[in-house]
Amino acid sequence: MTPDPVSQNDTSYEAQVLASKKLKKRILIVLGASVGAVLVLLLLVLLLQGIQRSMNTPEVPEYEFYPTYAGDIQKNPAYLNLDREVVYAYDATGVGFSTTITEEEWDSFDGEVKFLYQYLQNIIAGDVEAYNACLSERYIREFGREDPFSPQMLYEMKISFYRADADGGKVYLLEYKIYHNDGSFRTDVGSGMCRPQFVKVIEPSEGQYKIENIATRFER
Repeated sequence: MTPDPVSQNDTSYEAQVLASKKLKKRILIVLGASVGAVLVLLLLVLLLQGIQRSMNTPEVPEYEFYPTYAGDIQKNPAYLNLDREVVYAYDATGVGFSTTITEEEWDSFDGEVKFLYQYLQNIIAGDVEAYNACLSERYIREFGREDPFSPQMLYEMKISFYRADADGGKVYLLEYKIYHNDGSFRTDVGSGMCRPQFVKVIEPSEGQYKIENIATRFER
């Protein structure tokens, strides 16, 4: 008997449809597996980034702060008995020569050192306007201006040269302690503690220095 050509065409068509469905199913499985793999990879990347951030972000303990001193800190006998001189060290490692910054030797220091000396005096005076005037436009864009703070009883102050950058800026290590810290200026350090800061100073115009960056050094 001669095969029915119509039946053969129907069978061929059904086979093609079945093959097409199987192909689509395989494609969907492959695409699903690929998308799943990408999602898993993204989750792993985000997890690793979170772990890295947690490792790089130091945990700062919560300190108990003193009430803001009601009187003139420059007349506080306990504060006046502390070492309130500012020392300059030519090497941040502490092995080089260091000297006290005095009025008599004022002209012998670099402009950046005298600028940082005045920066410390602004903190002691609680002069937020003078403090913010020390900050560069770039610093203010990235970190904002400092909020008002009370006069800070700084002592054992030290400015140390750290390095000169390729862009002409200079980085100094700034160290000081705060007597009866009230937390209005720094909350990352307790009273009588020192948490040094790396301060980058630039000279955008001749004789006018600005702070480009402040990075607190956390011991691990």
